[in-house]
Amino acid sequence: MTRRRILVWCLAVMGGATLLPTGCTVLNCVCQLAECQGERVQTTFTCPRGKRHRLLLGVPQAADKEPFSGQVRVTLKGGKPVYQFAFSAKTAQKSDCLDSQGLTAFILTWRDTDEFQHLVRPGQTYDLVVDFDQQPPAGSSLWLSWVK
Repeated sequence: MTRRRILVWCLAVMGGATLLPTGCTVLNCVCQLAECQGERVQTTFTCPRGKRHRLLLGVPQAADKEPFSGQVRVTLKGGKPVYQFAFSAKTAQKSDCLDSQGLTAFILTWRDTDEFQHLVRPGQTYDLVVDFDQQPPAGSSLWLSWVK
């Protein structure tokens, strides 16, 4: 298993803080889950408090035109299947939320975001398995994003 770095960066939405009418600040947070090394990536994560949880693939900016595809499976720690879906470079939505890391983010759960964000629960621990049919470029990594 790849050694996991526990680093969390909170980035303001759209590159700057978004002020709500109540004076609250909404932050888009990202956390690296695993580096993509090989055809299968396995890791465990605890869903953080927040909303709009999304799975991202971070690809080095110099290689963000290269194709990738695969399957994601999310299960409760040690058991019950929660979510499974296929993804590809064609179905993922590009985002700039990992620019500060030198990566282009591809939102893997873009098409089914509403379903994914309602199935994962803050405080629950999940097993994540990604099987790549077509591996992403070297230096790619899996991330979780959410809004605080």
